[in-house]
Amino acid sequence: MTPAAPTVGHGFSGGALTLLRIVAGRQQPRNPLRIIHMLRVLAVSEATAFLTLLTVAIVHGVTGGLGLELFVMGNVHGAVFTAYLVIITVCHRIVRWGPLMLLMVLLAGFVPGGGLMVERWALAAPAREAYQARQEG
Repeated sequence: MTPAAPTVGHGFSGGALTLLRIVAGRQQPRNPLRIIHMLRVLAVSEATAFLTLLTVAIVHGVTGGLGLELFVMGNVHGAVFTAYLVIITVCHRIVRWGPLMLLMVLLAGFVPGGGLMVERWALAAPAREAYQARQEG
C-alpha cells in the first residue's frame, strides 16, 4: 500500500478567498459584524502603534537612548499601518462608505490617534446596522 501523495494548497485560506469574493461583489458577507470588528481592532492597533512610536521617538530625541526600541517600533508601526491602509481600501464597500468617507478614514491614519476616531466615529453606524440586521434575520 502506497501513501497518499501530499496535496499542494493554492496559497489562500478559505477566509481570504471569501473576502475576495465579497469585495468583488460575488458574495454577500455572512456576518458583516466580524469584518467590522476586524476593522475596529485594526484601527485601534494602528493608533496605538503610532502613538507608541511617537513616544519612543520623543524619548530618543531627548535622551539619545532607545535606538533599538525606536527601530522595532518603526517596523511594527509600518506593518500595522500598511495592513490598515490595505484592509480599509479593500473593505470599504462592505461597510458602505462612499468615496469621501473612504478618503477621510484613510487620511485619519496619518493623524496621531486617528485610528481611535475611525473606530468610534466611522465604524459605529455600520456596526449598529449590521447588528440590527442580524437580530431581524
